[in-house]
Amino acid sequence: MWILIIIFLFLSGVSKAFMDTSSEDRFESFSFLKIKFSKKWLNKSTGWKFKWKLGEKANGEAFPLSSTALVFLTDGWHLFQFFFLTFIELAIAFSTYNTQHYFEFLWDKEDILLNIATAYVVCKILISGVFQLFYSLLEVKFPKNK
Repeated sequence: MWILIIIFLFLSGVSKAFMDTSSEDRFESFSFLKIKFSKKWLNKSTGWKFKWKLGEKANGEAFPLSSTALVFLTDGWHLFQFFFLTFIELAIAFSTYNTQHYFEFLWDKEDILLNIATAYVVCKILISGVFQLFYSLLEVKFPKNK
């Protein structure tokens, strides 16, 4: 089990490196599995516009949930962030297996995969929910200057 946790944390670090490269606008282009990604999609300073119709927030979402639950499909930075967080959440979920005796009231002793999946979903909901709440509050308190 520990080897999976180490692999997930390694992949999280790789994803974070891609996130930072995206936020620094250093991508010229990138290909993966014969898919070529454009500079505009990869770099954070331009990719965020793909969340919105015609690249403007005032026009609404480009597609349903493009600014929330499905934002990882809109640009490179959010895709790398999705992988970064997902690998951390998986590492947490798998590590709960190693400490299951502390959480006996939550664990089904017969179904280890269900336990790990439940821990992953709890991590995903908690992290995403807290982020959405505080981001919304901060957006009101500190609006973007135009």
